[in-house]
Amino acid sequence: MKETHVISALEARRFMLTHLLLTEQKKASSEAVLEVFERIKSLQFDPLSVAGQNHNIALNSRLTNYQREITDALLYSDRALLDAWDRKMGIIRTLDWPSFHHFHEQTKQRLGSADGQIFPVLDAIRAHITEHGATAASDLGIKGEAAWWFGVGNWGSPALGRVALEAMLMWGELVIANKHMGRKSYDFASRLLPKEIVEMPDPFDTDEAYARWRVLRCVTASGLIRKGNSPAWVMTQILSPEMRKATIEALLDDGELMQISIAGSRQTLLACTKDFEAYAQSGFVSDGRLRFIAPLDNLMWDKSLISFLFDFDYHWEVYDPPAKRKYGYYVLPILLGDEFIGRIEPTFKKDDEVMLVKGLWWDKGHKPRQVTQRMLKEAIGEYARFLGSDGYRLVQ
Repeated sequence: MKETHVISALEARRFMLTHLLLTEQKKASSEAVLEVFERIKSLQFDPLSVAGQNHNIALNSRLTNYQREITDALLYSDRALLDAWDRKMGIIRTLDWPSFHHFHEQTKQRLGSADGQIFPVLDAIRAHITEHGATAASDLGIKGEAAWWFGVGNWGSPALGRVALEAMLMWGELVIANKHMGRKSYDFASRLLPKEIVEMPDPFDTDEAYARWRVLRCVTASGLIRKGNSPAWVMTQILSPEMRKATIEALLDDGELMQISIAGSRQTLLACTKDFEAYAQSGFVSDGRLRFIAPLDNLMWDKSLISFLFDFDYHWEVYDPPAKRKYGYYVLPILLGDEFIGRIEPTFKKDDEVMLVKGLWWDKGHKPRQVTQRMLKEAIGEYARFLGSDGYRLVQ
């Protein structure tokens, strides 16, 4: 039987927060953004921009004076970051792109096969991009529709050209050249990425080696993850449940992963040994700032785990009918130190004079003390500036 490290729920959540860089903020810069990605590997992308897009909200909670233009430049000018499939659609470091070779190859075999629905238009798309460069789906003039793949359901327009471009992005042939007002343009990875990145061989010579990297990446990106079923394991994508389980056991045997259980609970969690050892040396140090957490932040991937460790129940109600929402459309958890103390619903649109706060709820056991109210006002003001608003207004 493998050794299990027993800790309290308090210590577990403090480890998660420390590891995921939600305890002390650095000043925002290109270097600081890249350091965030080096630590937590990726951030999920979501096109909704009710109160900022998910990845920008996540970076704003980790960096002071953050502006989305920093990340846009890293994505579409410097090419140090990439839009790519990792945990669903997300943003990764360009340096990590060669490690996805296994995923790219398996995805191409599955989606780009000769009997697939997008195969007939692939050569036409390649010819168009070769001649014209960065290309949006609307530039192609391809007629017809196609079903979405990879279990994403009715994910945007089913136009055949767009589905094919997204598939080519998913298997690494294309990358996103730029985005403007929701319009994505695609170009060849070989044209936009550094030559040394494109020509770098697959670092994993076996499926087992790739699986080890994939599992470790997933655990590191999560901080703590349930050993059994967890929404966070979607990051391991092409691994079968059997391969994932065998890989976890091998990594435990080798000491690269460690088992953790919470005192008084039978639940078994996993952490990367080096990450937990680093936390054990540094301990929990909080800057005491109040943070608004992105709905798809790495911290929030497994909401059942968050409920268990933090005693905080969070459900993102953006896809729920209005009549069934308990709080609101785009509600963000409020984190203070090592506790979730409430939720807030900020919105900011182009035609709004200032950011609106449509709802504010204190969680059970938390009362708005004077000091917390002052911190909240400061945090809301800072968030409004992050969104480009000169101020905010509470909506009664």
